[in-house]
Amino acid sequence: MNTTLVNLAQPVVVSTIDYVLEDYPSHPYQQAFASPELRQKLVAQVLNDCTHRYITVPNLDDLTSSLGGTQRDIQTDSLMQMSSQRQALETLIRRLIEQVLQDNWDWVERHIPIAPDNGESCADWFG
Repeated sequence: MNTTLVNLAQPVVVSTIDYVLEDYPSHPYQQAFASPELRQKLVAQVLNDCTHRYITVPNLDDLTSSLGGTQRDIQTDSLMQMSSQRQALETLIRRLIEQVLQDNWDWVERHIPIAPDNGESCADWFG
């Protein structure tokens, strides 16, 4: 019999990172974490530092259909009920955003150009 290990934390971490990043300016935060490389580093760090919740199910399709939702819906609903844990997760993510950005600042400088701040747009450069 095949069983599936379902990570209940990962979808919540990913959606909470998206939510938290909305509070940050586009440059460099949102642009940096739009990169799959830095996003994955952030997700991995958060998962490393938070409590993991897993369940095993004999057949994931049977579980989601019998509960009337998708795998993601079930995972998200089961963890989002804990508002104090959500606040702790948001605080952890904010700390790790700064840490991952600082640890990878050389990469950020090479891959995310700073927009010119002289009042001109790119269209003004040529004419």
